[in-house]
Amino acid sequence: MHEQTPQRRTSGNYPLPGTETFYHTTVKDIPGFTARQAYPWANGAPDGPKLFKIVHDNLLKHSVEIRLNSPAAQLVSDPETREMAQGDFVASKSYLDQSLALVRGADNRNSIAETLWLQGRLALLQNDFDPALYHFKESLALYRTYTTSVWVSRDLVYIAILHVARDQFTIAAQLVGALDARDKAIGSINAHLDSRASIAEYQSAVENLRSKMPAAAFDAEWKAGHKLTVEQLIELALS
Repeated sequence: MHEQTPQRRTSGNYPLPGTETFYHTTVKDIPGFTARQAYPWANGAPDGPKLFKIVHDNLLKHSVEIRLNSPAAQLVSDPETREMAQGDFVASKSYLDQSLALVRGADNRNSIAETLWLQGRLALLQNDFDPALYHFKESLALYRTYTTSVWVSRDLVYIAILHVARDQFTIAAQLVGALDARDKAIGSINAHLDSRASIAEYQSAVENLRSKMPAAAFDAEWKAGHKLTVEQLIELALS
């Protein structure tokens, strides 16, 4: 069920000829449709997925394949994952390899960074620390000059998580301290993570780190990290 709301003509997000076709269409309700279940990676305007669902269903009826700009985003969702949550790491790796090839071919920096980050998370889930660190660093390097980017935050957080998992407490505590400073400087790190699962994973890693380090040692390294500039923080993470 949908209706067309009379409004002034605006290109908005539809700069292609579809502008005049859709004009301004608001989908009020789709019986039995739950956006977060159907498109769990869609975190934008609440009515967007409803409109996409109608377009998607009609295209599928005509055997037209849908490929999103960031196909890897379909793999990890909040609060649950698909293949990763089910432990199907082989399928996950295959999917991410295909995604990475596609986005590299399109030279889409944002999607490359995202897919590398997901590759790192997948490797970390399997305790494959060296490949995980390699992927996180490659993702971070793509955005090292864009210091306020969400991908910088996400890569830094997961590099810290990885060092905790490897019992590399000194660098982990420095990264945690630096991330706290980053949180105060640019806004919420949690907002950059944009995932309850990732937020919980990071908080758990920090708690684990605190429990394994003497309080004085943790405080000293945390304070050292807190004093780092963002450029120094990135260099530390890439070292």
